[in-house]
Amino acid sequence: MKITIILFLIATLLFGCRENVKYDKTLDRTSEIINMLPDSVLSILYSMESETKHMSEKQRMRYLLLKTVAENKCDTVFSSDSTQRMLVDYYDRNGSSNERMMAHYLLGRAYADMNDMPRALEAFLKATNCADTTADDCDCKTLGIVHIHIADIYTNQNLPQYGIVHNRLAAHYAAQCKDTLDYLYAKDALAGIHGILGNYDSVVDIKEQLAAQYRRMNREKES
Repeated sequence: MKITIILFLIATLLFGCRENVKYDKTLDRTSEIINMLPDSVLSILYSMESETKHMSEKQRMRYLLLKTVAENKCDTVFSSDSTQRMLVDYYDRNGSSNERMMAHYLLGRAYADMNDMPRALEAFLKATNCADTTADDCDCKTLGIVHIHIADIYTNQNLPQYGIVHNRLAAHYAAQCKDTLDYLYAKDALAGIHGILGNYDSVVDIKEQLAAQYRRMNREKES
């Protein structure tokens, strides 16, 4: 009887290990393609939802983080901040600098969708404070996007000078991670803020630079 119980426990543990490895591999694969195919990632993660009860806490939170990131990339309008606050609470205690930044960024996105701009700005600023810009694996792309959102809020709140500061930071981090389109988007937004301030020479100068860059990329329509 003892041998039977021991063998049963071993089999259960081995099955559990295999399941955990399977979940980790699936989450790893979705993480690799989430920027290119967020809608496909979302379909995969939705299909796994019933299995989350079998995951470890770390896996469940990673699943929630990836699902919320994919929803955000698919332009989901968030009507609640409950998932995002759960992610912030968990990753502030257990996450890497990139994970903490992402959790606070997603909380900011939820507040922005709920039209709560003061709390959105607070969350975005906390996201930038989480980033470790000295680390080789710093998620510069997300950091640049966060600065774009901060610039938009400041500009819409009639503080365009602060908007310029954060647009320049957004362009800087986009260039750092060699994301040309995000860089051009940040520069275009910067031209818009200069237009609000009446700095039309700066607007023309930036727009000419953008047009030349788009021509080099064979994107005549944008140019």
